[in-house]
Amino acid sequence: MDWLCRKLGGTFPHEPEDIYDTEKQQFSQQLSEQTQGLLRRIFEGIDTSRIVDYHTHMIGLNEKQTGCRMDPDMFNPWRHPFKYMKARIFMYGTGLSSFENTDDLYVDRLARLIKHSAPGKEANGKSIHGQNCILAFDQVYTDKGEPDEAHTTMYVPNEYVYQVAQNHPKEFIATCSVHPFRPDALTELDRCWERGIRLIKWLPNSMNINPADPDSRYDSFYEKVKELDMYMLIHIGDEHSVTSRFHDDTLGNPLHLRKPLEKGVKVIAAHCATEGYSVDLDDDAGNRVENFELFLRLMHHPEYKDKLFADISATITFSRAVYLPRLLEETDLHSRLVFGTDYPVPAINVVVHTSKLVKLNLITSEEKLCLDELYKYNPLLFDFACKRCVKFNGKMFPPELFMEHPCLPVRKQSVDEA
Repeated sequence: MDWLCRKLGGTFPHEPEDIYDTEKQQFSQQLSEQTQGLLRRIFEGIDTSRIVDYHTHMIGLNEKQTGCRMDPDMFNPWRHPFKYMKARIFMYGTGLSSFENTDDLYVDRLARLIKHSAPGKEANGKSIHGQNCILAFDQVYTDKGEPDEAHTTMYVPNEYVYQVAQNHPKEFIATCSVHPFRPDALTELDRCWERGIRLIKWLPNSMNINPADPDSRYDSFYEKVKELDMYMLIHIGDEHSVTSRFHDDTLGNPLHLRKPLEKGVKVIAAHCATEGYSVDLDDDAGNRVENFELFLRLMHHPEYKDKLFADISATITFSRAVYLPRLLEETDLHSRLVFGTDYPVPAINVVVHTSKLVKLNLITSEEKLCLDELYKYNPLLFDFACKRCVKFNGKMFPPELFMEHPCLPVRKQSVDEA
């Protein structure tokens, strides 16, 4: 089984440091001339120090040391072989070879990928690479406000994410995740805001959160988010990764975002809802509609123009890429899209097929060869390069999309000001 997990997860024969020779100030001669040319092209018009990835997952297993935990069934090959196989596929995709010391090794690997995701040499202490918003992930809570460990697939505490970002301030930006049923939910939002955190992460399908729930705790939560001028990154559409202990795709209905939007909360709709179907809540017949179409309905609503945004994370995966042509042609929406990778997803070999991008006429065969070469060095840079290359009927994502959005600042003050 292990050889199959390694093949499906990913193997990286090269190190991210091998892409650029900082002493000679040039791309490594290990890379083909075509790939070096592609790298020069994708950074045109972009201040690499301002690149922001709004959607990068932090994971961990060492509950005693970091507080992080995952469903233990995922590590039992005899009782739960499919869960175990899925966990190992993700493990190999992150560049790790075992579940030992996962938390520290994951952080170190991710920091290296970011540090070597842009060409150039650091001067006067100023980074030449961008930063990644690393996502906290709260537990499931019962209606009574009690932690529901039995239904929690993954837990990444706010405190851990904050400390990781403090230890790597040039690479990471801290976020928070707060379930609205936590007894201390509003206090926790205040605490995170005081630390300079602006982004709040929800994955309703896995956290048992309904953004449209009439429960007054949601109203209080949204009012606090607006008061603090924070914003939310909310998964919409179907979910396939964090599904081990709780999974309800009805909670990912894009139309559920209306409630926080109408409460004045800024929302980033994760993945542009490029997965699955949901009930059309505006249709009395209750017909099921593609989530992407429901997402576009919200994006085109004039009242949400200054409130609703979306990230393009995971949109190059084989199941989501089919929506890229339409997304590229919706140029009037590009100013409200932000960059995200959904790492470690773009590192998982089995879900990212550059051949699918060629088949959809989004990249050329020549670009495919270059992108495949980049993947072997740095899957984060590979994801960025793919999204800088995809084109349909002459339409591409603009350079501004890949840098910090003026309406969605990632912290109260910059690294240099801190």
